[in-house]
Amino acid sequence: MQDAGGWRKGGNTRFTIHNLCDFVIFSDSRLFLVEAKSHKGKSIPRSDLKQITREGKNMNDFVNVYDAVTPALLVEFSDINKVYLLRVDYATACLKTRASVPLRTFQEYGVEVERIIPRYKTLDIKKSLNILK
Repeated sequence: MQDAGGWRKGGNTRFTIHNLCDFVIFSDSRLFLVEAKSHKGKSIPRSDLKQITREGKNMNDFVNVYDAVTPALLVEFSDINKVYLLRVDYATACLKTRASVPLRTFQEYGVEVERIIPRYKTLDIKKSLNILK
């Protein structure tokens, strides 16, 4: 699923595809809807989480609706070189009282995703998905 966009020749019509998430993972009879982000800093602002905050269809529509579907955020905090997987419902609850989701929320309620090869982007996500359920 790739984001796309374009402009009509000579006009101001805008066409953009809005994907629900970055990728979908099917693992052990469960479907994970995953939005991936890379972020510098100790918190992710609401404006960077459009897939869970935008009007209309978003990842929150799947929270607690289907037992076998889990929407999640996969976030690389590049300043500390760590990657976390967090269920969307925790991020949404945090955004009800704050303007951003802090690193602390990912550490307390999420799962740290191990890198298969240190310093590279290859992740061992299967183990983390089993814990996240």
